[in-house]
Amino acid sequence: MRIGPQPEYVDQNRRHLNRTLVEPRSNATLRTEWELVKERVGKKGKIRSNQNLAYAGIITFGTKAQRIFESLDAEAQDAAYREVAMAVAKKLDTRLLGLVVHADETAPHAHFQMRGISNDGSMLSAKVKRGMLREIQTITAEIMARHAPGIERGKDKWQRIEEGEKYADTVNRKVRRLHDDLTPEIEAKEARLVELNTEVSTHERRAAKSRAKAEDSEARAAKALKNADTYDRRAQKARDKIAKIKSELIRLRAVHDRTVEENQKLAETGEKLVVANRIKDEERRSLEEALSQKKTEVASLKRKKDALQKRLTPLNAA
Repeated sequence: MRIGPQPEYVDQNRRHLNRTLVEPRSNATLRTEWELVKERVGKKGKIRSNQNLAYAGIITFGTKAQRIFESLDAEAQDAAYREVAMAVAKKLDTRLLGLVVHADETAPHAHFQMRGISNDGSMLSAKVKRGMLREIQTITAEIMARHAPGIERGKDKWQRIEEGEKYADTVNRKVRRLHDDLTPEIEAKEARLVELNTEVSTHERRAAKSRAKAEDSEARAAKALKNADTYDRRAQKARDKIAKIKSELIRLRAVHDRTVEENQKLAETGEKLVVANRIKDEERRSLEEALSQKKTEVASLKRKKDALQKRLTPLNAA
């Protein structure tokens, strides 16, 4: 919903292009939704205070599909997003409770929210497994293909390699996309550091001002000193947050660096594997051809042997 400090990769000049197709529900409304389902199916027990009330999803595109989808106008895009989100909710036997389109980043995408309990009272967490996610991706591709002809289901990694794609371009999110995701996260934390440092300065300035008031007037000294202590505590809390974020930034940067290194190693190893597999395929084909040739030679020799045997049979009789 673009509430609070925004990441660096958000283009503020394009925020007006964002669209809310289905207003996301609040926690209170989600709890009401859950209660209605539980009452209908006769499910007992209270909802836990820390219960995951909703499941969030994101509709995204590969690089080529992005260009196709961006050729549609906003109304056509919204229709596609809405149908996908509704189809996913139907597949999981639940309700779509939020759908927001983001057009202020590099790639178009939409976030959606579903109720975390199915219509039969079962948890979505019991359904959203690997097999189900693959089915959902297929459903998404089929719907998008109808709205934006040319978009198709992604191919298996090794099929893409066989068709000439580099191994490095097929590395999964754990390595390649993680690198992309870490950068904005680091930038967001650095932006938060700037805010907290400003907050510390503000509280320190107010604390100093309160102490100055205490010195000027005995009558207001107690209240001013109390205010100064309050600002000191707030400043310390902000410093504690700064220390925590700095520690987290150190960890994230380390992960980022390791990811870049691992990505490079995987790419190199993958290219070697591709070359090795192609060499083995060539060797196998050569062996198959040699074996086929040997079989042909054996068959030819057998025919010659049979022919000679026929010629020798009369001689032996004589």
